[in-house]
Amino acid sequence: MDISRTGVPARRRTVSGKDEREGQVMEFKEFYQKYRKMCESYKDCEGCPRDYKGCLDSRLELNDLDELENDVEQWSKEHPQRTRLQDLLEKYPSVKLNRSGYPTFCCQALGYCVECLHGCNECKACWNMPVEDE
Repeated sequence: MDISRTGVPARRRTVSGKDEREGQVMEFKEFYQKYRKMCESYKDCEGCPRDYKGCLDSRLELNDLDELENDVEQWSKEHPQRTRLQDLLEKYPSVKLNRSGYPTFCCQALGYCVECLHGCNECKACWNMPVEDE
């Protein structure tokens, strides 16, 4: 670790010029989103894979973080988040799809989003976005 003259770890830049910490922050955000989704799916921790092992809501030893991360990743694999396309096909299995396997209309038309952020040429990206469970 590079230390600056002030004694604070210096920021390293990657080849793309981004701060190395940005990637770590993004990884943590992704982990934390998965963790919250897992946590919120269990009432009073009943049935939670972390029950009696500790979690971010309780005191957790530093050496338990790897196990927590593994448990969250395993849970996330077992409970994948549905996409807008999957949700549409569950509700309307006979909807017409283009050659790429996507609807020929924007997901904004069905209220999946308020505003089309990608333009109608990029519907694939919009249809693959996660949809929140009702």
